[in-house]
Amino acid sequence: MLLNEFFRSTRKNERQVDSLEMLLMDRQDSAGYSELTEKIDAAFRQIWERQRSFEMAFINKNPKSLASWLC
Repeated sequence: MLLNEFFRSTRKNERQVDSLEMLLMDRQDSAGYSELTEKIDAAFRQIWERQRSFEMAFINKNPKSLASWLC
C-alpha cells in the first residue's frame, strides 16, 4: 500500500514534467520561446520541490518501512 502511494504521487509529477517537456519541444521555434522557457523552468522547480517535500514527509511518516528506502 505504501509503495502504491509513493509511485502514484511520483508518477503524477512525472506526467506533469513530460507535458512541460512536450510543450517546450512543440514551441521551440515560436516567438516568445525564451519567456516560455523561464515559466516552464519555474514550473519544473515547483514540481521538483513538491516531489522532494513528498519524499521527506513519506520518510518521516514511515521511518520503519522498507518502502522509505525508495526515496
